Amino acid sequence: MVVALYQIKTPKPMNKANTPLISAKIKVSAFIVVLLTIARMSMAQVTLPFQIVNNSNFPDNQLYVTIVGEDLTGPPGNRVWIDCKTSTQKLMSPSYNTVAGPVYGGNKGPGTNGMYANCFTKLSDIPNKTVQLPPIQGCRVFISVGQQLYFYFFGSSGSPAGYTSPSHSDPTDPNKGIQYEIIELTSNQYGFWGNTTRVDSYNYAMGLELFGNNNFYAKSGELKSHEDIGTAFKANVPTEFQGCFNSSNGSIIFPTKTEAWADGTIGTMPNIGPYVNYMKPYIDQIWEKYKNEDLIFNAGDAGVWKGRVVGEQLIMTAQSGGFTGRKGIIDRRPTTQEAFEGKGVLDKVIQDAPTDLMIQAQICAAITRHVIDVETPNVGQQNWSDPSKYYLKSPCNHYAKFWHQAGISYNQKSYGFAYDDVWDQSSTLHTPNPTKVIATFGGFVSRVTGIEDNMNTSSSNKVYPNPSKDFVFVPENATQIIIRSIDGKTWTVSKKENNSIDISTLPEGVYILQWSENEKVLAVKIVIN
Repeated sequence: MVVALYQIKTPKPMNKANTPLISAKIKVSAFIVVLLTIARMSMAQVTLPFQIVNNSNFPDNQLYVTIVGEDLTGPPGNRVWIDCKTSTQKLMSPSYNTVAGPVYGGNKGPGTNGMYANCFTKLSDIPNKTVQLPPIQGCRVFISVGQQLYFYFFGSSGSPAGYTSPSHSDPTDPNKGIQYEIIELTSNQYGFWGNTTRVDSYNYAMGLELFGNNNFYAKSGELKSHEDIGTAFKANVPTEFQGCFNSSNGSIIFPTKTEAWADGTIGTMPNIGPYVNYMKPYIDQIWEKYKNEDLIFNAGDAGVWKGRVVGEQLIMTAQSGGFTGRKGIIDRRPTTQEAFEGKGVLDKVIQDAPTDLMIQAQICAAITRHVIDVETPNVGQQNWSDPSKYYLKSPCNHYAKFWHQAGISYNQKSYGFAYDDVWDQSSTLHTPNPTKVIATFGGFVSRVTGIEDNMNTSSSNKVYPNPSKDFVFVPENATQIIIRSIDGKTWTVSKKENNSIDISTLPEGVYILQWSENEKVLAVKIVIN
């Protein structure tokens, strides 16, 4: 038995974060090829500093790092890895499979010799813990604890190409028992997209910070310690989801990657689990109700859609927007596993790829969050954009719900399932003009963020009184004033005539006050009490 083959595709849009990456064969005209070649040439010398901060209980020499992805500077589609010690991009090749890995159940890997790629670098050996990231897409940064992960490199092109990646459901996987985390990203001529991900699993708290031109700053990730996240998960999910938690190392596995939720389609989990039909009653209600009534919902920029279940197909037609008159189809009612993972009939082109996949994403997210109305007769147009209405009823994906709880993830955003980017609930960060990225192994608990790392401490006396409860004074020439709280909220504020800003409406707590002054970005920590 071999570990699963993974290849690379661009995660933009990142609807399918952390799912098996299968490269698509796309036909393009000669004109498009020329444009892509010019774009690649223009990006050849551009790199982005990617810093890794260790906020864990493990020393730097116990953290192992690699970066894999698809090249954007050479021939299209080449699979590459980055030597993090030198920031050198290299083509994937079987010649790097020189590290002996463990053998479980006779599984000696794709090479049948138990050898895997020598592609990891200790964090302690990365200069300034910073990799100069070249233009790259479909990219993953892997950080493992205590030892490297065991990837097999097939090659940079052709078939097969890419690498093998850890499998949570394969008991013969050479990576079983190794704690690791992932950052997913694309960095190209249009900017940077990146996210922390919980689509397959949680293994350790993570954080991601993105800096850009014009004082841009954004972050995503966990706010609690690894131990506290495990405690909170056990206290907040119902019985069906308790088995996702692994008490031996504190990892939390996506439900359908566990035996209790197995449907028998995965060879390494051949037995059907007790929760195989967990979502079936709700899905059945949806399919039965909308055989006789119109399902109408607002898909945001994609317009309003209306349709019914015909036979077993859900057929939706755009009523407004750029898709007006076009259809989006789901071939049949999805299973629990398809609804949770966004796969099968919820990742299948029937007749019109853009509209089919968009409708499937919307319905998948709505089922996962339990927001499709099955109780109100002839409910009319539904709006699924309000996150305060998500996960209020069961059955729903309580695993995904957990990552969006207050105090767990920054700004209550996370990639809790494959289509969590529907209605902007994912942890994805983007800016067209990035200047720096910081990934934090250990998340944000008990750590100053990157914006605080760059604070000019000599400016602390420029903001007073501190602590305060009503107002603070800022420098006369301060502009672009922003206040950020540790739970992810941001306020843009204005000075009054006496150079004061009103903080009387903000809750008590610790905040970061940031402003621009003489073309420099300054920030100080303030206390409101």
